[in-house]
Amino acid sequence: MNMNTEHNNQKKPLFDYALRLGDTTLVLAQRYCEWVGKAPTIEEELALANTGLDILGQAMAWLNVASEHDAQKRDADQLAYFRNERQYTNYLLAELENGDFGFTSLRGFFISTYFKYLYGSMQKSQVNSFRDIAIKSSKEVKYHYIHQRSWLVRLGNGTDESHKRVQNALNDCWAYTAELFEEDAVILAAQDMGVIDSMADIKSQWRADVLALLEEANLTLPQEVYHHRGGTEGLHTEVLGYLLAEMQSVRREFPNARW
Repeated sequence: MNMNTEHNNQKKPLFDYALRLGDTTLVLAQRYCEWVGKAPTIEEELALANTGLDILGQAMAWLNVASEHDAQKRDADQLAYFRNERQYTNYLLAELENGDFGFTSLRGFFISTYFKYLYGSMQKSQVNSFRDIAIKSSKEVKYHYIHQRSWLVRLGNGTDESHKRVQNALNDCWAYTAELFEEDAVILAAQDMGVIDSMADIKSQWRADVLALLEEANLTLPQEVYHHRGGTEGLHTEVLGYLLAEMQSVRREFPNARW
């Protein structure tokens, strides 16, 4: 093995994991921005837009880190706009359609709670770029978590209609949560390099937090029968292709444009 090959092999786990986090946050940011002009109140429209912009900032940070470790030397824009859905490695939960406000709030809570504990663990990372993003992003995630949690308590304990809608969201979302905690080859390599600790610890904290919310919001945990997976391997739901087609359309039409 020559020196270049060995160097690339050392960089690949950092590329793969940063890309996964970048893809997840980029797709989720796009979903949040789809609420602009459609939110139930003007105050919540601003909150959803600001949440989307926070998450977009995280996506840019992660894709810049991925670019630094990319053997193909692609920059962040190339990674965002010139890959198709089979090349995206985001978690499936992030790409699901927004549905109603209850669904968006619950999906957002699941993911913000996940990042709350993931970034908390990553603040001890031995890789500076990962640690720096985790420290900065933790402040944003804390706000998202508090905001979404408060809405779920209100919806779960509100009218019969609001309770029914958020319970339906839970029934639909729950089967997509296990993928967040799979310890596949990318995660195991990241652990070996000191990027993160055990995903089992993060899952335990996440689950305790989620179960406490469900009890407070008077929601019933669905029976765990089947869990969807495959997003991190490029196997996505059909909706991701439509999302990327819209998100990437201008850049693909004008690939050489510069601001």
